[in-house]
Amino acid sequence: MKDFNSLQQRYPETENFVGSGGLRGIVHPQVFGNEDQINEKLRYAAEVKYKVEGKTNPLRKLTQLPGVLSHTNHIVSEYIGHEKNGVTPVSLRIFGDENTYQQMKEATFKNPYTLADADKIEDNLLKTIQVYLSGRKNIAKEVMIDNTLKIAMITLSLYASKIFCKRVEGKNIFQIGEEGFACPFYRSFSDNARCVPHFVTAMKALFENKKTLNVNKMPSSMMFYSSALEMTPLEYYQDRVQKLVTREIGAIHLMNSGLDLVGSAVISLRSTSIPSYKLRMRTGGRAFLNEINNNNNNEANNDVGESAARRKVGCSII
Repeated sequence: MKDFNSLQQRYPETENFVGSGGLRGIVHPQVFGNEDQINEKLRYAAEVKYKVEGKTNPLRKLTQLPGVLSHTNHIVSEYIGHEKNGVTPVSLRIFGDENTYQQMKEATFKNPYTLADADKIEDNLLKTIQVYLSGRKNIAKEVMIDNTLKIAMITLSLYASKIFCKRVEGKNIFQIGEEGFACPFYRSFSDNARCVPHFVTAMKALFENKKTLNVNKMPSSMMFYSSALEMTPLEYYQDRVQKLVTREIGAIHLMNSGLDLVGSAVISLRSTSIPSYKLRMRTGGRAFLNEINNNNNNEANNDVGESAARRKVGCSII
């Protein structure tokens, strides 16, 4: 559907409408006027998705991950999916800056880049991807399935509608899922799921023609008993979703600040040999470090060769 009014005209007897169209839903802009209580871009990132043969595991946070990150240019968050039919999906979220995002914003989930598009990928990001894939290949022993790797640039935004439901010309209109609010850092799905029981309660009351719901009000102190409040189904849904959003705003800002601390720690790791030393003692760690060192030596030799060629050309010109 492209137009909410045409949807109403098609179903004139329908009393309840639900906007659950995600980021591109029509209900939030056309009915709720795109009014938000919060809308912040917190981070920019590259999302790298690929599939591997069989089962694979995340890198160990204390013994493997620091050694790999000490050779990258970014913070990397990995998510390992569930194996199905002998295939496991892997997602890497690589946190970058706005300049990298602007340079590569043509890379979307609909039209992603691959490693064959190396000339379009920002240099530092390309190195991080290559290093991290090498780490997972050697340490996690995973075998990537050919032609499955895709790269897309994303913004990690925290946003929430000013209100989540209202009554318009005798119709009850709800927003649920990312049409109503979304939280970054892999939290949106679980947050949206938490809205469902409240939505079901509100809709059940509407279907049963209940004008109010008795809702327990939590006491401010354990010395007092909880009291009951009467709310309309729409007031109930608005109240419950707003409380969830308020909690999540605080949690997300805390997590975002935590990423800055992680970034500082990773920068400190790069100046020491401790992570590489610990990694060398682990299975696959030595092979990973050797591969990284060989690549670095090859890059250095190429730089020397290019510099010599430029000097030779310069002498011939003189």
